[in-house]
Amino acid sequence: MRILHSTDQVTRFIGIDVASRSFVAAVDGRRPRSFGMDETGVQELLDWLPGNDDIARMTAVMEHTGAYSRCLAAMLAEHGIDSVLVDPRRVRDYACSQGIRTKTDNVDARAILSFAQHFQPVNRVQRSMAEQQLSVLLGQRSLLVRQRAMLKRQLASVAMLPGNLEAGNEAMLAVQSTLDDSIAELDRLIDCLIREDERLSKAFAILMSIPGIGRVNAAMLCARLSVIEDCSAAELTALVGLSPKHRQSGNMQGRSRIDKQGWSGLRRTLYMSALAAVRSDETLAEFRQRLIDRGKPKILAAVAVARKLLVISHALIRKQEKYVTQSTAA
Repeated sequence: MRILHSTDQVTRFIGIDVASRSFVAAVDGRRPRSFGMDETGVQELLDWLPGNDDIARMTAVMEHTGAYSRCLAAMLAEHGIDSVLVDPRRVRDYACSQGIRTKTDNVDARAILSFAQHFQPVNRVQRSMAEQQLSVLLGQRSLLVRQRAMLKRQLASVAMLPGNLEAGNEAMLAVQSTLDDSIAELDRLIDCLIREDERLSKAFAILMSIPGIGRVNAAMLCARLSVIEDCSAAELTALVGLSPKHRQSGNMQGRSRIDKQGWSGLRRTLYMSALAAVRSDETLAEFRQRLIDRGKPKILAAVAVARKLLVISHALIRKQEKYVTQSTAA
């Protein structure tokens, strides 16, 4: 995977614990200090850093906390400081391995600094603004879809209760209608965003040619297009959480599973795409059947098809080619 920052030069790390309105920074030789989450706070950080005349060799490391960490990373980039966003779970596991039991802002900032100095994290390729906007819209859509599903379950359970509950049902149906309209509007905005960006539009057309890949799945892959183009198929499989996880130590010979670490939303939708793909594409159907004939469980075969769809998507995006479907016999 291509990286934007090299550790061949001497790199000085800044451990940052991010909150909604402030952040705490930790560096070697200084006690952690809190700053405001704004341009004034960033300027105060620059003045506070030791040896701030060599900003180019400083890298801020922070946990990936969504909008807050991305906002701070953007402000630091304007002042020439690279930022690396790391998985919060990795940092927490590292802190536990070091015997750190306390969890405060200052302790977290020092733990992130120690993690950075130990693992030397580096930047991956940066996503374009269109990809970031698409990711935000997809996140909003996912939230509303979950809320709608929960509301439908509540309506179904209320319908089984005795008594007249029509008034309450009407209120819930009104909320469901609002959610339907909001989801439809987000779908329109997502389609417009993809159409207006030539690079995303081409990738979207390629992905839609793959059997089982629907509009939402294609959009989710487009939101990570820069990363997909930059990494290998094995790295992409690991990022989605479809890499095998083996448990074979000593007398414990457990069953191998996928590690389920990474982009969980994309992993779930790829699994559903795999179930649809084997019904429309002969090659994928035969691949699944071969696994079943070898004694593999059906769910494992479906996961293998999902991984194959991901690898196919990666290859076609790199080659800028569309998929040629082989229809199954009627």
